[in-house]
Amino acid sequence: MVQKTAKNHYIPIFYTKRWADTDGKIIEFFRPRLQFKIVNKKKYPSATGYKENIYTLKNLSPDTTTWIEDFLFKILDNKASLSLDYISQNLRADTSDLRCSFGRLLWSLLRRNPEQIIKLRLLWDEAHLGVMDSIEDEYQKLRSPQNPETFEEFKEEYELNSADSGFAYLMYLAMSGDEVISHLINCKWKFIRFSGGFSLLTSDRPVLFHSGALYSDFHVIFAISPDIIFVATNTESEMIRITSNYRILIKYYNDVVSKQAKNYVYGCDISHLNFVEKRLGKGVVQNF
Repeated sequence: MVQKTAKNHYIPIFYTKRWADTDGKIIEFFRPRLQFKIVNKKKYPSATGYKENIYTLKNLSPDTTTWIEDFLFKILDNKASLSLDYISQNLRADTSDLRCSFGRLLWSLLRRNPEQIIKLRLLWDEAHLGVMDSIEDEYQKLRSPQNPETFEEFKEEYELNSADSGFAYLMYLAMSGDEVISHLINCKWKFIRFSGGFSLLTSDRPVLFHSGALYSDFHVIFAISPDIIFVATNTESEMIRITSNYRILIKYYNDVVSKQAKNYVYGCDISHLNFVEKRLGKGVVQNF
């Protein structure tokens, strides 16, 4: 069976389109190779922030191979998109459902990128092989009349028909993040809209997540659009420290979100080209 190619957007379209111009396109900043200069291109949000088939499940029925994209992320992203629309208009998340869907969006953006998926794949493969090894010697005692006669046949059948269903469940657990999201929901929240020519960037690593959840300097910063930023903190004093100077906050976020980017930084115009050139993928991030 030929597997259908799917564009799996680890940076959701409904998010990056908030940087779109009147033509519906955003500015993508990209360094083709490590020593090359930054290239900027106008692209539709659907044409960036994706990798083919990273969420596709193998060796399952055609209607379940895209379960992660078409079910798990569809539900999460639909709710997150509605929450961003509401927050953009009202600058608040005043219900538990809004805070939960927004919190799950932030957590998923930390966990759904290609590098994290590779780590989860390796984790699942190791666990899966461990299970196979543990039952090999005892297979004849454990097998039921419906199972193949030999362990080799059982393993081949399992790999062919159901191995990736376990990975799907692991993905579900990874996206849940209940403890972190519960803590985030109970933090101090603030949404700030800027004016006066300030412009926020975003990237393929758009969430700034600093320190452990139990520390007083814990904070999360996230650009909702070019002119709206979100800040969450454990304490009111930390919130005041971070948000007391908007110019410093914008520069800090743009700096970090560019440095921690893996491949792409996004903006609404090319005015940040030199800024991004000095930072994209540098990875050296200073605390606020």
